[in-house]
Amino acid sequence: SGSGGSSGDQFWRLYELIHDKMSCRILEVFEEGGLPHSEYMGDCLVEEKVTQKTEENGGFSGKGHFGDIMCGTRASVSLPGFWSPLERVIVTANGNLERICASYFNSDVDVKLVSMRQIAKNAFRRHVKLYMNQKAFCEALNIVTISDQSLLERIARGEVKVGNVFHAAGEILPFFNLLEAKKLTGGQIFRRYLLSAKGIECSVEEIFHPDLFPKLAA
Repeated sequence: SGSGGSSGDQFWRLYELIHDKMSCRILEVFEEGGLPHSEYMGDCLVEEKVTQKTEENGGFSGKGHFGDIMCGTRASVSLPGFWSPLERVIVTANGNLERICASYFNSDVDVKLVSMRQIAKNAFRRHVKLYMNQKAFCEALNIVTISDQSLLERIARGEVKVGNVFHAAGEILPFFNLLEAKKLTGGQIFRRYLLSAKGIECSVEEIFHPDLFPKLAA
């Protein structure tokens, strides 16, 4: 939960991170032309400096988590070739793509399951499409592999849906590893990544439709 506002050359947000018996209240102030800084607002102090690094060989310099909230105090991202700022945000979204798009366009994002089938005793194949304003903008193929026997039993009993396994396992944020990102000849954007936590691995391939942002903003 949180709130925000702006004043002069600054804008700010106040929010809380809550899990189980832990909570962290954070006030962040963003200054034009500068890096964000955080202020102490209770029992938690967060100061994260975000940097971007490029490499001559054009390879990825992010180390899996890209500086997630649970993984250290530095983010380092480098993508090969030319990517617009919004394309970089989309390509490096670590399991929170729906929230990012919903925030950017101030609109709901609907995830529709096209198909799902069990392909092995502990593996499931899911095909989903993401919609905004009744327009499909992303298609994803997921292979979810589960080694946690108790979680498999809960799925078999219908207590847990395959699409909600990370939440059901009690993970706040799974580890994200971007394996590949590229622009296809038809103008689509393709990426392949892994989401993993103890007992769960989810391999994801996504294709974003050409001219994603202009089409949805129209």
